[in-house]
This record gives sequence, C-alpha cells and structure tokens, in this order.
Amino acid sequence: MTPNVLPNALLNARISPLWPLAAKLRAKPATHPLAALFVLVGLLAAGPSLAAEKPLELNIAAGQIDEICLPMTAGQTVHWRFTADVPVDFNLHHHVGKKVLLPVDVKATRSHEGKWVIDTTNDWCLMWTAPKQAPAAIRGGFATDDIVR
Repeated sequence: MTPNVLPNALLNARISPLWPLAAKLRAKPATHPLAALFVLVGLLAAGPSLAAEKPLELNIAAGQIDEICLPMTAGQTVHWRFTADVPVDFNLHHHVGKKVLLPVDVKATRSHEGKWVIDTTNDWCLMWTAPKQAPAAIRGGFATDDIVR
C-alpha cells in the first residue's frame, strides 16, 4: 500500500454512510482535505467490533448458565453479539446488595446483539442460560468502550 493513499480495506468496507464518498477519494492522496475525516468517520462507525472485540465461545450444559463479568464504570458502553445453536436466555445484569438488576433480559433467542451504556459503576455480567433439554454452543463477541453520554 502506498503510504499517501487511503487504505483500500477501509474504502471497500462499506462500513459507514459515507461509503459512496470513497469512490471519489479512492485515487486521491491522503492529503485530500476530506481524507482524514473519511478515515476517522469510517473507524468510528465500525465501532468496537473491529479491533477491541473479544471472541465469545461458550459451551453450556443443558439447564446450566455461563456468564462473563466485567468491571465497568458509569459512562462506559458494553457491546455484544452472539448466535446460539439452540434458543437460549440472555441477560445483562449487575448486583446491588441482594438485588439483581436486569436492564436487558431476552428469552429463547438464537441470536442477539446490542449495547448498553453503563449507569452505575459495578461489575456487570453478560449471562446465558441453556434450555433444560439441550446443551448450547454460543459464538460471537463482546467489547467495552468509553462513550460519554
């Protein structure tokens, strides 16, 4: 790749509403007035699923749970996406004393993706429950970032 030309991978990725602008910028040097802006907007639109995403591979026995707990600070955002080979229950929760607060609670799904802006500094958990009659294989990814509301 020539150092003064926008990366072809970014221009061909179609990851932002500005993708049509890529065709105009494709052969222009990086010193083009909009080049830096286009790269920045493209990377921001891609979100945490590019480099910051951690892979998710869980195998849960029938009727059992698995969870990933993360220390989170108010203002951070947690992102997740997954598919499962059988319908599973999924939730995002945290504990306050003996109470369990579930701002996200999805029943019997084979896939889900979302994000949540953390409102309370605490350990937050992504949790999956396999159905009683079958084990579950779950694949996907999750990430956190510092988005200020």
